[in-house]
Amino acid sequence: QKERMMWEVLSRGLNARVDEALSDVSDEKQRSRQLIQRRWDKALDTEIEMQSKINDLNEYTFELGANLEVERKKAKEATLKYERAAKSLKNNITKAKSYKEEGNELRDELA
Repeated sequence: QKERMMWEVLSRGLNARVDEALSDVSDEKQRSRQLIQRRWDKALDTEIEMQSKINDLNEYTFELGANLEVERKKAKEATLKYERAAKSLKNNITKAKSYKEEGNELRDELA
């Protein structure tokens, strides 16, 4: 009888320790799940933020490309305008020299 009670007390003690260990394991699993979930959520937030930045950069790149094309056209137009002005100036200088030479020739004839 005493021995049986001793075994029952011992058994209850062991069962209590097993229950406590199972509770500890369950708590640790829950903490691990929560940690993994927080990390997963943070990774998703980071991915969304990065995708947003990528989209912004793609849009900016597109705008830069469009602006570059406009600026290239402006530069080409400016170059053509400069070339026309230079050609016109050269023609005017040639005409002015010609008129000057004619004027000199006329002065020489009148003198």
